[in-house]
Amino acid sequence: MNTEQNEFLFETAEIVKLLESIALSVSKENFIDVKKVFMQKLHNIKGTAGMLELDNLTRYAHHCEDMVSAMQFDNKSEVTLLYFCDEINKFIEANGDYIFPSQISPSFSTKNNSNPSPPEVSTEASKHKPAKLVIPKLKTKVKVAYIEDEEDLLDIVKVSLEKVGFEVDGYSSANSFLELTESKRRSYHLILTDKNLPGITGVELIKRVKQSNPLIPIIMISGFLDEEAIKDCAQYGISGYIPKPFERNVLLQLSISKSLEYLNRQLLERLMKVVNYKMGSILFDTEVTQEDINYITKNIRDINFEMIQIKKYFSQLTPVSSE
Repeated sequence: MNTEQNEFLFETAEIVKLLESIALSVSKENFIDVKKVFMQKLHNIKGTAGMLELDNLTRYAHHCEDMVSAMQFDNKSEVTLLYFCDEINKFIEANGDYIFPSQISPSFSTKNNSNPSPPEVSTEASKHKPAKLVIPKLKTKVKVAYIEDEEDLLDIVKVSLEKVGFEVDGYSSANSFLELTESKRRSYHLILTDKNLPGITGVELIKRVKQSNPLIPIIMISGFLDEEAIKDCAQYGISGYIPKPFERNVLLQLSISKSLEYLNRQLLERLMKVVNYKMGSILFDTEVTQEDINYITKNIRDINFEMIQIKKYFSQLTPVSSE
């Protein structure tokens, strides 16, 4: 690799970071705009890679551009876009010494709203039985409260979450939880609660928590999720429901995604305040240094990376049902 090629790979790595963050926010409403950004950036990568004689990257970027152009939105859109980013990252990390997977033609149907599955890697290793999937352990410190009066279930969920890196506090009643949180002696990034609790019910708990912290994610775990209860919870902005009995992967996937999204939002809001401070729009009691800004932006990058790794992990599993 010559100097010009190395500089291009460094610039491409920054572009891919942007594309990954965009892929994480893809939705049915913004999918057209996301496609346009992906196609534009991939087209730019393809053109420059071609001029610098990085033929493998040129062909793969062209392939990805065609695939994105033909995509329609579905529940695999995010995973597919992240897959393309991941492959380009592997090329960059290998300093150009990486063979992309066999390209598949974008001849899939665009009428049935289906996107292509990531292609199989045609290597000798792929012939062997794949290793058992191990969920990545969270490096981000995430604090969880679980309110459940069934002691056995409380212990099971607590152990499951702690195994992947969560810090979990268990409560047998809503009263004991509210006593600590409303007095500001405890704060959390995610709340899990049963519906039928002694004293204050799960629905009333959600209402009280959301009054003081409207954005905190709350997931209800219950064997009695009737339509009326779901409507009551929905009006307060609950993040999800998990009917009992449930599979471990359903619990982990929802808990990890919602808590990391919340943490990321907190950091972004904090970063915006710092930016406004630097521009003189607001005043802080203490001086904000460049080190403070670097610390916040690093945490944002770390959380985004963890969100990507977790989503990749769950995309490899057989879909699980929460019903």
